[in-house]
Amino acid sequence: MRNPDLIPRQDAVFNIFQSNLLKQVTQNQTAWQIMPAIIAPLLQLQAEWETAYALTTNKGNCTSAQRNAKNTARKAYLKQLRPFIQTCL
Repeated sequence: MRNPDLIPRQDAVFNIFQSNLLKQVTQNQTAWQIMPAIIAPLLQLQAEWETAYALTTNKGNCTSAQRNAKNTARKAYLKQLRPFIQTCL
């Protein structure tokens, strides 16, 4: 059975997805009439995710604390990203 969720489960695929999504959103925010105040929190969460994710890309050279931080960052990011996608896109 296919995953009906738009957001990818694998971290590497999610990272590409979220990067492309927010790039398109920021480039088109005026045309799409999305207020900067809506995008700003997502950009902050994106930065936190990308920082945490980068530390875990080398599985043999990351700590469990770094993996936990990545998971926490992703969870916080998704908490804001899902409603954004549902309402704004």
